[in-house]
Amino acid sequence: LAFSSPFCSVADLQSFWPGYCFSLSQLWGDIMKTNFTSSAKVLKVPATFIHGVHDQLTPYELLPPFLETLEAPLGKQLFPFESSAHWPFLEETEQFIQCVKSIKASNSRLPALE
Repeated sequence: LAFSSPFCSVADLQSFWPGYCFSLSQLWGDIMKTNFTSSAKVLKVPATFIHGVHDQLTPYELLPPFLETLEAPLGKQLFPFESSAHWPFLEETEQFIQCVKSIKASNSRLPALE
């Protein structure tokens, strides 16, 4: 996917993995200690979740209960991808593209944030 992007150079691709590993080494401890269900109770922006139902890294089963408690006055949406795991954009590309277009269209009607 990245190789076909006009926005990625060879240098970008070569530095991706070292940058990913560095970020993970610096942030993983904090990420694992963060309870998003208690730290993100209210979002002042539209909340959109695109999630593969078969994702074992971030289990789908955790998301619906979180969404029930999340306050998002500008709206919240869940787009489950039934035939995907962690990468819906690769596993169900056409459906993913339609999903993003739908999100863009629905958010374009929102007032600008101050």
